[in-house]
Amino acid sequence: MIWIVLAIMFVVTIVLSSPTIKGMIGEKSVTNQLNKLDKEKYVILNDVTIPSSSGKTTQLDHVVISTYGIFVIETKNYRGWIVGDEKSEYWTQVIYKRKERLYNPLRQNYGHVMALKGLLSEYSELPFSYQLYVLAFGLI
Repeated sequence: MIWIVLAIMFVVTIVLSSPTIKGMIGEKSVTNQLNKLDKEKYVILNDVTIPSSSGKTTQLDHVVISTYGIFVIETKNYRGWIVGDEKSEYWTQVIYKRKERLYNPLRQNYGHVMALKGLLSEYSELPFSYQLYVLAFGLI
């Protein structure tokens, strides 16, 4: 019986450490928070895919539409130390001695905003804002 429990724990650990699964968990967490906004004042769109200027598509995690403007929110579910600034092309994630290079999510989300502005070009007076929401679950 103990082996079954250990096997299940092992599988759950592997699944939850998947970047795709962690990303989905982070996005769902932000969706839950956004759903608390007043429905009369805010329209929330999650997981929106739109065409980009490169002829491909881009995926926006969350779009919030209100009288205050259009907010494009990129969600990241990282752990460890994240090093970088808004002008850097890449950031570095450090967990113990392991380093991973990540494309700057602020630049990524700026691209999302430009794609959405391009799609809504006939409404050029609309104010846009891009946000980064990082979920950090402690240091490993």
